[in-house]
Amino acid sequence: MEKIYVILKKYGFSESEIKVYISLLRYGPLNGYEAAKKSSVARSKVYGVLASLENKGLVLSSSHEKSTSYKAESPKKVMFLLKEELKNDCDTLESLFEKYEEPIDDERIWNITETDTIEFKLKELIKEAEKNIYIQIWKEDLSYEIEELLLDREEAGINVSLVLYDLDKKYNTRLKGVYKHGFEEEKINEFLARWINIVVDGEIMLYASQNNSTADISGIYTKNKSMVFFANEYIRHDIYCLKMIEIVENIDEVKKCIKNIRMI
Repeated sequence: MEKIYVILKKYGFSESEIKVYISLLRYGPLNGYEAAKKSSVARSKVYGVLASLENKGLVLSSSHEKSTSYKAESPKKVMFLLKEELKNDCDTLESLFEKYEEPIDDERIWNITETDTIEFKLKELIKEAEKNIYIQIWKEDLSYEIEELLLDREEAGINVSLVLYDLDKKYNTRLKGVYKHGFEEEKINEFLARWINIVVDGEIMLYASQNNSTADISGIYTKNKSMVFFANEYIRHDIYCLKMIEIVENIDEVKKCIKNIRMI
């Protein structure tokens, strides 16, 4: 119930409006006196609240004899109105922002310390890819939405090469260009964190890591040619190593040697 209040208040509903609307949903049609009693909104105030809800299209009224009853519209109507309001506001903002040209991005390294921003930039980079995507990502961070975006890029003919880390060793994904890392425990013990590393078209990169013990997030986003080059080569080098391991994975002695090499 508390979450309903928090969300609806964000969209301009008063606490009294929410109380009355919820009471009408819970008890069905009520007159003004009953609505005041059930919602704990003062009787002197409740009629104004009911009128406001009716004007917003969330309450219907029916007059009979000397009384008027009020009925709450379905919560689906609330959702419809909120979505329409949000859409209209977004459309307005989009048209207003068109007059502002996006500044040219230079080679500075930009710090990111917020999860939503990292996720937004990751999705943005995937959508804007024109040639290739090299990415390292842990299974926990390969959400359905991220996977769908990568699949869309694959289908568009973009080369998607993904190094996937999965402590459970299941590596479940619908993507084609996937390389199973296989050394997750060693990496976790070494870095005490998991990370996302992505390079798009050899021109831009995003790196972000999350500390396993503190859950602190830190990341960088840049077009710096040197940083992009090293990030790109790091991922490609990992892929080369994983390809070699796959070729010789049935030769036990060679597997031991390769594992020792990776531990250096």
